[in-house]
Amino acid sequence: MHMLGGPSARQWSRPLWPLSTALMLLIVASGVAYFASGATAETLPVWLAGLMLLTCVNFAVVITLVFVFLAKAIRESKHGYTTAVGLYPELPLLDSKTGVVLAEAGARRENRGK
Repeated sequence: MHMLGGPSARQWSRPLWPLSTALMLLIVASGVAYFASGATAETLPVWLAGLMLLTCVNFAVVITLVFVFLAKAIRESKHGYTTAVGLYPELPLLDSKTGVVLAEAGARRENRGK
């Protein structure tokens, strides 16, 4: 089967797990640091502002990757295949690098109850 050019939906989704985990840790660390340091909007330490900026940058990267992943997954589905496991069980699942069919259309849905 002919695959679309560029990275597949699966390849776009790979960095999402570590980046979103890091985002959750940064959010917690920023909140704890803000209250533990006794900071206010007027007395925000530079290091805490940097931590919050890093959190915002990480958030922007995660959101961008999610939208790029979803756009590629939709383009793949319109092309008649998917590389995103579990997203389109009615389409054939292809290997994200080689294009080899890993599961025929509907095969994953049939195996779900077993």
